[in-house]
Amino acid sequence: MAKLATSSLSRRSVQVAASALRRYVKFLVEMEVLDAFVEVDFTSKASSNKLPKVLSKSRLESVLDQDHFELATQEQKIAMARDLAMAELLYGAGLRVSELVGLDLVDLDRRTLVVTVLGKGSKVRRVPYSKKAEKALGNYLAGPRAELLAGKEPTEALFLGTHGKRIDQRQVRRSLVKLGLGGSAHALRHSYATHMLDAGADIRTVGELLGHVELSTTQIYTHVSKERLMAVYGSSHPRG
Repeated sequence: MAKLATSSLSRRSVQVAASALRRYVKFLVEMEVLDAFVEVDFTSKASSNKLPKVLSKSRLESVLDQDHFELATQEQKIAMARDLAMAELLYGAGLRVSELVGLDLVDLDRRTLVVTVLGKGSKVRRVPYSKKAEKALGNYLAGPRAELLAGKEPTEALFLGTHGKRIDQRQVRRSLVKLGLGGSAHALRHSYATHMLDAGADIRTVGELLGHVELSTTQIYTHVSKERLMAVYGSSHPRG
């Protein structure tokens, strides 16, 4: 982009090229080809770190704890049970969406509330998940999963799409939109990490749970927490 900016192209042509590249980078982030924190900067330098989007605890509780089944049809209830289980597991274990869709039934240890995950670089890790996630998983596995699989080829995939096949990342994002959580599974993972650090969790432990190789990757969340602390200080201290 630096070369384009100094070329003989019109400013409008450069802006069009920049817009196309932004969309492409966003797509690569969604497909988890690029790191979620990489953001192309077309004005000053090639790239910069972008603070992750974090959902508040109150918003997550409002969405995840509300009764989504009251006015739903039977078909909608089946999909909703699955969608809530996926959302609770994304937030309750800090999973990447690619890790979520790759889960099989055998990967869940419901006795110890631990999920075995195949992460980036084919690295396997075992991650504890929340009691709320276990409850949602129990509801999904008690009937809705079998309904999605009825009349279809057997599969060990944990989460199934409408055709009884392993759910894909795009379907997960659509499900999150329907729940009212936006279309970003990354936001749930970011929220998991930030809320853990806010509660006093050790940064190295959080990094291991997330499957980070480098500590610097996890440190981005400390910046979010510091910003939040400064905001609280500014609004609460009499001389802030």
